[in-house]
Amino acid sequence: MKKHLYFQDNSLPIKVLWMDEQNTTELHEHDFNELVIVFEGEGTHYTTNEKYHISQGDIFLIKPGTKHGYDNTKNLKIINLLYLPQQLNLSLYDLSNSPGYHALFEVEPAMRQQHGFKGRLHLSSGKLEYIKKLIHSIDKELNSAKPEALFMAVSYFMQIIGFLSRSYTKTEIPEQMEILSLSEVITYIESNYQHKITIADLTKKAFMSEITLYRMFKKAFNMSPVNYIISVRISSAREMLNNSNLSISEIAWKTGFPDSNYFSRAFKKLTGLSPRLYRKRHRFRCD
Repeated sequence: MKKHLYFQDNSLPIKVLWMDEQNTTELHEHDFNELVIVFEGEGTHYTTNEKYHISQGDIFLIKPGTKHGYDNTKNLKIINLLYLPQQLNLSLYDLSNSPGYHALFEVEPAMRQQHGFKGRLHLSSGKLEYIKKLIHSIDKELNSAKPEALFMAVSYFMQIIGFLSRSYTKTEIPEQMEILSLSEVITYIESNYQHKITIADLTKKAFMSEITLYRMFKKAFNMSPVNYIISVRISSAREMLNNSNLSISEIAWKTGFPDSNYFSRAFKKLTGLSPRLYRKRHRFRCD
């Protein structure tokens, strides 16, 4: 994967790329997130196995490692917000409880092929102009060389993420409603992983059968709902092992595991290391 020229100079972990005339491009990939906002025109966005028509108002996220390109462009003007999530280290606050956020930034990219891009977010021209003003503010800050530039740029970027998440939540398109149903489940898991969660809890939250829920998780994340819950718990445990003095037993309890032995087995299966060895190698390390 390539960072191209955008993040090679150890500079700010967010960039604005204005494409006033997006021409045909060959398949390429990169190791940063790319939020694409179509402001004018139309064209075809394609990946290794898929082709989608895009036009003014379309907004979608391209994940790292996704090979993609453009074809059949007609007056296509887009703005790409490029960013490195780990370096930005954004605090989501209560945005992690937003189904719209999980839908746009997690579930829709994973289910794009199944829905033929019908689950994408589409904004009106008025909302596009609002987003464009925020992007101009980001660009102005990033080019100002002021000490507070990154803080201000990220504050505008967070406004964009929040606005887009709210916009997705208000959708009534069938494909988007299915994505939102799964996103409701993801939101529930991330808000309650410290406690016991049953499949019955999830099916009730999603208003779907257990078979349908399992099928959707496999399509979106290539894992079962149970394994997704475990992955969320392990992710939280890794943070605690890195940044706290809590014992292994305390971390197991705080992340929803019934006992430390089960926690240790699950942790090693997912990371390849025991919790104790993981802490020894990663504790308080800043990359």
